[in-house]
Amino acid sequence: MRASTTAAPSTGDIAIPAQTSLESGTAIRVAQPRATNRWLLVIVFALIGGVGLGGYSLLHRAPNVIDSVAVLPLVNGTQNAELDYLADGITEGVINHLSRLARLRVMARSSVFRYRQAQQDPVQIGNQLHVRAVVVGRLSQHGDTVNVETEMVDVKRIATNPEFSGSYVGRAILYWHQGNQDAFVADWVMGRTKSGRADEAQAFAAGYRKASLKGACTAIIELLKNKSRAEYISPYEIATYYALMGDRDQAFDWLEKAYKERSARLEYIKSEDFFDSLRSDPRYLDLMRRMSLPQ
Repeated sequence: MRASTTAAPSTGDIAIPAQTSLESGTAIRVAQPRATNRWLLVIVFALIGGVGLGGYSLLHRAPNVIDSVAVLPLVNGTQNAELDYLADGITEGVINHLSRLARLRVMARSSVFRYRQAQQDPVQIGNQLHVRAVVVGRLSQHGDTVNVETEMVDVKRIATNPEFSGSYVGRAILYWHQGNQDAFVADWVMGRTKSGRADEAQAFAAGYRKASLKGACTAIIELLKNKSRAEYISPYEIATYYALMGDRDQAFDWLEKAYKERSARLEYIKSEDFFDSLRSDPRYLDLMRRMSLPQ
């Protein structure tokens, strides 16, 4: 479920295109102004209203309505400690706006900010706080663009259906955003196993033990290329693993192959977490233009 709003405010010679959306695996993107960081804060808060609308849509259209939520402190994944205030401000803004929704219990700031430095499982935190859902997020920066990536975890769904492969994959993405690589790999492998792709799970795990994340991605890429000789494997899938291991050139080569064969998987490109490092690259912007997608 997705709700988004776009704004392009201007102050003097500052033109700041901005877009906000709330969806598992997507991001709020704000181009950093040339003059001062305070404009970045102003624009983000102007867009938090859109996050509230997205939250209402997501919370109330789910098969089992979510009636309680905890918004955990945004993780500042940049190298700039000065952006801590921005991460905290966005967290507080989301808490305040979600608190305005009728029949939704939102945990107070004092209850969630004690988890600022926690590397705990969001499901465990949700159980400790007795809420149905947990919202987590991460602040990252690529060039002049600051990204705010958010994920909403349905705590009860995962607890009542631990065999659901999507539960593991979704939690793996959360760990990846938190920088918890071991936990990411463990859940990613389990998700692949539960979805009937045990060969990929084994290759990824073995590669990780041998040479960390780069080894895991190299192993599964080799496996997928071999499998493609006997069955269809989307170039898009291979591109995601190249992006995950930080090989931009190969990632774009395989995205180009996916584009030329009109792969249906490309419709997910804007919400693919592993492509976050590619979004500031001119090749990504060119691909968006050719696909007639907003940049």
